[in-house]
Amino acid sequence: MRATLARIFHATAIVPKGLFIIDADTEEVKFAEDFAFPKTDELRDIKAWSNVHPIILKAGRCTHVPVNLPEEEATAAMEELEAKDPVCERFRDIGEHA
Repeated sequence: MRATLARIFHATAIVPKGLFIIDADTEEVKFAEDFAFPKTDELRDIKAWSNVHPIILKAGRCTHVPVNLPEEEATAAMEELEAKDPVCERFRDIGEHA
């Protein structure tokens, strides 16, 4: 039940697209300095909105945890995990939800 509630929370917490960015150096979320709040008519379009939180994967996490295997096997295992349960862009358009 908690996992379902967490998925709903992550999928429904939305902000205008472009409000937040991920800092390339620190990988932290911060406000976009050049963001101009859209007009009301523009906000009626579903493509004007994005998620705040990352998607929750089938494993119950937001990222895949590296497996404790030799390097070659770990790379293959991580690729297989990514293929089965892909990580989505954090600030993706809410119209892209499956």
